Amino acid sequence: MNNYTINNCVKTCRNNDKGFLYALVKLESKASWDSIDYSEDNDFHLNNDIDYIGITSNLMERFSQHRNRKSNKIGMIVFNQTETEFPEAELKALESDAIFNYCLEKGVPKWQKGASTFSGA
Repeated sequence: MNNYTINNCVKTCRNNDKGFLYALVKLESKASWDSIDYSEDNDFHLNNDIDYIGITSNLMERFSQHRNRKSNKIGMIVFNQTETEFPEAELKALESDAIFNYCLEKGVPKWQKGASTFSGA
């Protein structure tokens, strides 16, 4: 019997030493708990319509939080991950750069509240 659930996946990702840069995208219908996809395009956020750019080390947990707080009609697209021995600092730099470049090209993403305040990324 397969006991694979979102809770098992969230537990597996705890204390992960990798960080992920992701975008949230609008879907036509309600997303399932595992509506996470990956893109090889590091400029995915600039080449597509997105609603949010974020970082996490636990994709399943973060996606679950977004579905509960923002919308159940969203998908998560991972488009970059950390490669150095300083994943937290690298990820913050990747996120800031992605948000800045998106704002310059397309304006502030729909749910990117921190992009127009000094409260953080």
